[in-house]
Amino acid sequence: MVKSTGDQWSPLHKQFIELMLINANQTETIHQICIRIYQKECESFMKCRILIVEDEYLLRQGIKNLVDWEKEGFIVAGEASNGAEALEQAALLNPHIVITDIVMPVMNGIDFISVIKERYPDIEIIVLSSYSDFDYVRTAMKNGVNDYLLKPALNPEILLETVKKAAADIDGLDVTADSEYSCEIAVRKILSGFQSEIPDSEISRLFIYDRFIIAGTDISYIFGSDEPVRKHETILNEMMKKYFDNLSFCSKYVCVNPDSKSLVIVVNFKKAFLSDIENALKRVFSEISKKYKGSCYAVFRPVDRIYKIRELYSKHFRLLIEQHFYFPERYFITSDYLAGNTGSLKFNFANFQSSLDMMCFDEASEMLSDYVRITLAERSMNEFEIKSFVQNAVYNMIMRIEESESKNENLISFKQECFIRISDAKSADKLFEALKFILENCCQMVFANSISANSKTINKILDYINVHYNEPLTLKTLADTFNFNYYYLSSYFASHCSEGFSAYLNKVRINKACELLRKGIMPISEICGAVGYTDHSYFTKVFKKFTGVTPKQFRSGSA
Repeated sequence: MVKSTGDQWSPLHKQFIELMLINANQTETIHQICIRIYQKECESFMKCRILIVEDEYLLRQGIKNLVDWEKEGFIVAGEASNGAEALEQAALLNPHIVITDIVMPVMNGIDFISVIKERYPDIEIIVLSSYSDFDYVRTAMKNGVNDYLLKPALNPEILLETVKKAAADIDGLDVTADSEYSCEIAVRKILSGFQSEIPDSEISRLFIYDRFIIAGTDISYIFGSDEPVRKHETILNEMMKKYFDNLSFCSKYVCVNPDSKSLVIVVNFKKAFLSDIENALKRVFSEISKKYKGSCYAVFRPVDRIYKIRELYSKHFRLLIEQHFYFPERYFITSDYLAGNTGSLKFNFANFQSSLDMMCFDEASEMLSDYVRITLAERSMNEFEIKSFVQNAVYNMIMRIEESESKNENLISFKQECFIRISDAKSADKLFEALKFILENCCQMVFANSISANSKTINKILDYINVHYNEPLTLKTLADTFNFNYYYLSSYFASHCSEGFSAYLNKVRINKACELLRKGIMPISEICGAVGYTDHSYFTKVFKKFTGVTPKQFRSGSA
């Protein structure tokens, strides 16, 4: 019987509710749902359930695969990386035995043991320790720990013997070893690299068809580390049952979660029915995406031996699922989407840093923006790599601003906002949007600071225009003459004149033309050239725009 603690729902209650919601618009009756849940729960509850609590991922996987647990009558029901996670798992899985480390982050083993024994006194606990942890072990033993295991001396025989001893201390639990492998056990072992332990005769018995497809998803990558895998596992099993039951004559499938964050499907099928299998998988993933928006599954090409799924899973699974960053609208991604381009463009960090040192932030921004745009188009970096690169470049930009503008109180909050925007970008497009926002704000801050810092240079440039207004001046010639940044100069005139540099130059020229017209000595046709215009009609047009009258009318009015 599955117990419910306090106001918490038991795993059976939770699963029933989930399945009812999933099947709300389907033909399966409540009676059929109850029977299926009961069968599944009985299968699990007939075995001794183990929860592994260890912050080192490799050690967790080692404990899971060091012993053929299910063949020995046990089942690894769950795993956790710290005591806090383990408490959640314990409430959900109702384990018989907990194997836990002592030294862990968030909640250490000692605190975890104290809480677990208070809440679930019937659970047997086995402690993992190093030689240096022995003082902690003594404390743990006082809290009711069944036994302890030394990590350096851990081997299959000692581990199994210790767990069997703990199981024997549980009233009413009868651990019975199985004589045969199941498909799930075999797939788990193959994915974990322990395929050599499975006899060929068992493989032939379990997998009778000539082709295999592996597909799967990483829940923590797609939805975040706090997302519970169990609810996704529930709907995956439901959808596989819905679309594969009518293909049972040519295929069989197994769904496993090889670690605490991934779900993997392996389909064994007849080669002739490949298109039927692929279409069924597409329908499964489409249904799941409707319930969990943003879900995405990686699907690999078929292979002719089950052992080949190990290489696909270990070397390519993560790479393929990470392509979701570039194709967020897709609910499944095939191996055709694996990025093969190593990147045709190398970022010249020396030039980038040199531009920052000279406070040429527009040049640095353009350099960084172009590189990121091309890199995203080529998909030559995964999400972590490109975000790390962008964060590093942005960090250098902000540090340079801090060096030149130490009194800006907004920099700290701006820096935090930058890194949050980069980290929270769920796709390549969103990352580029975040970068664009950051670069625009960096350039604005630098420009605002540069104007006050370079006011003397600006005044010299304005004086130069007042003297040389009749020459063919351009913004570029001024920037080159004064060795001043072209973009800063352009921004200065844009912020002080409604039309930028051209408007400012025209204003100076028209003011000079007005002075000459008032004197009444020089002909209007000569005044046009004297103030820098080569086209008389254009001069008249600009003059009227600024004064409201033509040069001739202005002279008449001044007379």
